[in-house]
Amino acid sequence: MKFSDGSIAAGVTVYARAQSSILAYRTTTDAAGMYSLQVVPDTYSVGVELAFHNFTGSQLLMPSQSFSTPTTLNLTTQDILLNGRVVNSSGQPVANVHLWGSALQNNNSLNELSPLSGADGRFQVRILPDTYSSMLLEPPSGGPYLVTPLPNQTFSANTTKDFVLGDAISLSGQVKFSDGSIAAGVTVYARTPSGSFTYRATTDAAGMYSLQFIPGTYSVGVEFTSPGFTGTTLLFSSQSFSTPTTLNLTANDIQLKGRVVNSSGQPVANVRLRGSVYRGNGWNELSPLTGADGRFQVRMFPGTYSSMQLEPPTGGPYLVTPLPNQTFSGNTTQDFVLGNVISLSGQVKFSDGSSAAGVTVYAKGSSSSTTMYKATTDAAGMYLLQFVPGTYSVGVEFTSPGFTGSQTLLFSQPFSTSTPLSLTVNDIQLNGRVVDSSGQPVANVHLRGAVYQGLGWNDLSPLSGADGRFQVRMLPGTYSSMQLDPGSNLAYLMTPLPIQTFSASLSQEFVIGDHNECLVNNGGCSVNAACTNLPGSRTCACNSGYTGDGISCVEIPATLTVTAPNGGEQWAPGSVQNITWTSSAVSQVDLRYSLDNGATWTLIAANVPASAGSYAWLLPASTSSRTLVRIADAQDGNPVDTSNAPFAVTSGRVILNELLANEPGSATAGEFVELVNVGSTEMDLSGWVLWDATAARHTFASGTVLAPGKALVVFGASSGIPSGVSNAVGATTGGLSLGNTGDTVTVKNAAGIVIDTFTYSSALAAADGVSMNRSPDAAVGGSFVLHNVLSPLTASAGKRADGSTF
Repeated sequence: MKFSDGSIAAGVTVYARAQSSILAYRTTTDAAGMYSLQVVPDTYSVGVELAFHNFTGSQLLMPSQSFSTPTTLNLTTQDILLNGRVVNSSGQPVANVHLWGSALQNNNSLNELSPLSGADGRFQVRILPDTYSSMLLEPPSGGPYLVTPLPNQTFSANTTKDFVLGDAISLSGQVKFSDGSIAAGVTVYARTPSGSFTYRATTDAAGMYSLQFIPGTYSVGVEFTSPGFTGTTLLFSSQSFSTPTTLNLTANDIQLKGRVVNSSGQPVANVRLRGSVYRGNGWNELSPLTGADGRFQVRMFPGTYSSMQLEPPTGGPYLVTPLPNQTFSGNTTQDFVLGNVISLSGQVKFSDGSSAAGVTVYAKGSSSSTTMYKATTDAAGMYLLQFVPGTYSVGVEFTSPGFTGSQTLLFSQPFSTSTPLSLTVNDIQLNGRVVDSSGQPVANVHLRGAVYQGLGWNDLSPLSGADGRFQVRMLPGTYSSMQLDPGSNLAYLMTPLPIQTFSASLSQEFVIGDHNECLVNNGGCSVNAACTNLPGSRTCACNSGYTGDGISCVEIPATLTVTAPNGGEQWAPGSVQNITWTSSAVSQVDLRYSLDNGATWTLIAANVPASAGSYAWLLPASTSSRTLVRIADAQDGNPVDTSNAPFAVTSGRVILNELLANEPGSATAGEFVELVNVGSTEMDLSGWVLWDATAARHTFASGTVLAPGKALVVFGASSGIPSGVSNAVGATTGGLSLGNTGDTVTVKNAAGIVIDTFTYSSALAAADGVSMNRSPDAAVGGSFVLHNVLSPLTASAGKRADGSTF
């Protein structure tokens, strides 16, 4: 949003007014002039409203525009600048003077101009082009200057203009009533032809006045208040004054005398006679009160008085009595008669035949009278309405949940005696449901609409329940300003509806527009979350790299962990092995390896997708027992993780090949574990440890080397080594303690890295003297079976399963 000079229009209200309703959506531009206005699809008039300290107004920019999808619409106000100066008649600047002016728009809103002059008399104001009336200069009070009316003026472009405060002149003289008596306390006024400003002065005890104003053309008259009357009368119309003038005035008043009596001619005290007439410059109100003798006397202005009636004191035997309009043109003496009381009674029912309890029955006098008599029906719908004889329109007023209105049932009916009259309200019932755009019910929504029925407004306002449904008893009519009002529920928009005629009971659904909550403050979601709008709601989901419920999102820390090789592995040079890892909040990784325990590093692959979690690595031809793998974030090298311990790139490989847990007889020294080097190079077992499930059972001595294709057996004790088996040692702890019902055997290298492990159950240890052996024999990945499945032998410690040597 910008002003016409290209500057940012901050703090300006943008509105979209529905063509079918009085409903208008509004929003205010921010410091950058940006706005976001949510509306339901429809045809709208789009405009702006300005509210500055010296101007308020509105301007229509687009008279009729259809919107069915989200739209970007840059707007420019058609504003102009008014620069000027306020000076006195000598041309000297005057400070602190307000320049006032207003222009009525087609939508009955006002453009109001009110800049204030500075110390140099100058002012500047941004306004909207228009013809401004009621223009005047208002100087500070208590100073030497008077309010100065100005002519109407049209401002259509940027304008610079001086405005001159007028010199004061006086109008003075004496005021008398028409009977020659002094008119003390009477107001003398001089009003500009446009009626934009009025000067006033009050007469003293001798009826003298002195009225100061600036030269110009004025209407001159008097205003006075006396017991029983308040009014005004014009004495001179469009009189020019350019110099101080003496003007004696005579009020053209008359006197009304009379008496209020009952139908028997007896005077009635404390009755007020009321009537009024508009004289073009104000209301004349007649209200004398009768004395103990029923008499009254009042000084008043002539005219034709309407809404005439007699108001007796409350609680007495008399009722308000409407009177015909009456013209008083001269002094008049007249009696006024309070009418006899008659009654109208009966039962009121709704159109479905049910009793209309708590309904108001009214009888309204002729159009010239404001008198209306009312009574309320009891639980059975019965009423008793008292009034004075006359011609009345009879109707009902009722209020039910969601509706307030009135309906005239009889027009201009004469009543001279008490009359029984049962009435039936011509009501209908509206059943309905409020739903959102997906057809789901919406609770606590008011359906609003109104129709003027001659006596007053019928207002429709049922509220939807938890299931979106409502039911309301109402009066038929064509209801305008229809809309769905969600109240404080910000999930939905105020939704305009077309004008609708309800002439019979019906059921109808109404669809309420959805408020896109995501457009305001991201729907209350975290700034690190995505907001997805839903009818009547929204969801929040944390963005990638964040975790939480969407309202609160915490950044997920970047993590990277090597899971293989992680230490102790024996991988053959030139083979393809999988490097594996886990990661979070990392996009790509770089992979490297080291053959010297991390002293130097060689790139394996760069920018590998972290989400893959695995990479097939062709190992180098070099061998090393101190090999590591490192994985790092490819973006900045952090996070980074390295194998927990070195692994070997070697042609040698040691596996568990044969286990005897259930020794022959009870000589546990005969338990054994056979290791085989299935690789092509020798393996140094110095410091390696053999474990069962609970403890270390054997540590290999320094210098223990296992040649390729050879076996080494650890027995529970040296005494258990059979004769002729040379490739065997006894457990350094004096026993292997292998369980017959199941156990776990593990061999770890000197760094504590697991080289191989196997867990067996009682099925492989149930038979005395029968070992468990890999099948195929000495095969990596072979499963363990009972030895007698592979050959007739029950065990073959230090030898192949068939008894041959390794």
